[in-house]
Amino acid sequence: MLILGSVIKTYAQEHIMTVGFQYKPVFTSSLVSGDLKPFYNGATELSFKQPSGHTFGMLIRRGYTKTISIETGINTTKRNYRMTITDSAFSGTSGFSTLSYEIPFSILTFIRLGEHAFMNASMGTSLDMYPSDVASKDSYYNHISYRMRLFTPGLLANLGCEYRTEKSGYFYLGASYHRPLQKIFETHVNYLKTSQNPIAIDGYLTGAYITADLRYFFNSEPIKKKERKVREKRKKKLTSGDN
Repeated sequence: MLILGSVIKTYAQEHIMTVGFQYKPVFTSSLVSGDLKPFYNGATELSFKQPSGHTFGMLIRRGYTKTISIETGINTTKRNYRMTITDSAFSGTSGFSTLSYEIPFSILTFIRLGEHAFMNASMGTSLDMYPSDVASKDSYYNHISYRMRLFTPGLLANLGCEYRTEKSGYFYLGASYHRPLQKIFETHVNYLKTSQNPIAIDGYLTGAYITADLRYFFNSEPIKKKERKVREKRKKKLTSGDN
């Protein structure tokens, strides 16, 4: 972009391929997750809360135009659950965690807010892998959650802002919504009210959550510019060799 005879860098994303890292605290509520609904067996209630978890990993971004990019990568997500069993004479709370690996694929569109600042929105999918079942126990209960399947597809949505520098990389702050398209765990809890007469309570975990997104991307030269430099170097070698 030429202004008053000076060349101003736009920090555009076109033909840029860059690598970054992200950390996302995980939050949830009854608005986004069915996991928080209680399960019952007679007068006995099993209820869940989902304290903050986290997801972290790496991303690869490829810019195709000045406004459109795609992202993929791999993340590790830890979901924490707090489980409370209540009846007319007792209440006990314990917890467990689940671990998953996610391969996201998103299409991003950017709106320029200033010379360095951009706002983006994205939609995409994720292939989530659940490596194992999860079990926990205490003096008053036994619990096991069986994974429904090894791989589960999910939906992704994101909104955020990004500040791009010429030498120090890209800094990103945003929020995301992740929803598996299928139930992820089948949960079975035996409440040991008496050793001779345990009470079975069953349910499912869906695993939907929202996050706050903190990301950093390294600077990268445009792919075409890199290719041009490689061609120029090769040409110089051939020329020097002829001489």
